[in-house]
Amino acid sequence: MGKQAKHNKKSKKRQKRSTITLLILLLIVVIGGVIYFFNVKSSDSNKKATDSTRTEQKQSKHSKKKQNKSSHHDSANKDNQKNELTTKAEQLMSDDLSPIGSTTSAYFYDLSSKQSATFGTDKQQRAASDIKLFIMATVYQSVKDGKFYLNEKYALKDTDKVGGSGALQGMASGTQIYYQDLLKYMMTQSDNTASNILLDKVGGISAVNNEIKKLGLTNSVMQRKLMDTKKLTAGQDNMTTAKDLGKFLTKLYHHQVVSETADSEMMRLLLQNTNHSKLPAQVASDVKVYNKTGEFSEYGVQNDAAIMEKGGKAFVIVVLSQNGTEATQHSGMAKLGLDLSRLVFK
Repeated sequence: MGKQAKHNKKSKKRQKRSTITLLILLLIVVIGGVIYFFNVKSSDSNKKATDSTRTEQKQSKHSKKKQNKSSHHDSANKDNQKNELTTKAEQLMSDDLSPIGSTTSAYFYDLSSKQSATFGTDKQQRAASDIKLFIMATVYQSVKDGKFYLNEKYALKDTDKVGGSGALQGMASGTQIYYQDLLKYMMTQSDNTASNILLDKVGGISAVNNEIKKLGLTNSVMQRKLMDTKKLTAGQDNMTTAKDLGKFLTKLYHHQVVSETADSEMMRLLLQNTNHSKLPAQVASDVKVYNKTGEFSEYGVQNDAAIMEKGGKAFVIVVLSQNGTEATQHSGMAKLGLDLSRLVFK
């Protein structure tokens, strides 16, 4: 091979190496550019994500502040509404009950807002027939405990009969009466004879007092049977407070006395009460009234303990009044029942 041929061959090899080198360099540049592009894009994406997160955090903080402000505002409004209800109820109680002029105390509790109001001093007063609320609760607790059944019958005896209110004292000895009917007589007609029969059936005065304690009613006590004038003369009477009766009715409304079934039956008995001469006397006919009254004319006692309900709203109102005049007591209570129903059910 001549020198020229060798030279040409070497030249081709150098060109080939240069081309390969150039391609490699070009490839390196392209790869580097791609890597740089993705790094920049990733950095931008991270920055955007960070900025977005910061924006979201700011928005979240702002939203929380708004929610907190709104929550505080709503809470303040509710407190104002509650305070307004309590204030108005107290004013109505004062306006309507002050003219009675006897020893009078009252307790109001709104079952929706849980706001309460009082009038007078919540001290013990004569319970009169309102003690029968606690006898009723003890009867249903005894039935729940399996001690007897309401569909059992009782044979009336002449020795059972006592004076005061009720139809049983006029019935013939030996008359068979279901315990369920005795309960109805006691709660709808305030029958004293029926009350004493039921009291004996559940275990006497001590059983009722145990039920009272179990319910957390610390200022109520039963000390005598109905129409037991000997104990009364000796200074022993059945005592309660407006707040204790109010707490009992509140528990009953929420089915917290004996059981949902028993409490519902007790509510039905109160709904059938025939004496609406006091707190419910002037309320509208579409208001449901669950109540039990108490009267003791010798001591000027006129009591009424009631739940009033309408349109998903309900409230408890109890008034105890003693050493007073019946007409004035009835008038004041009737006006209060009407005014409170208008306040709550407006």
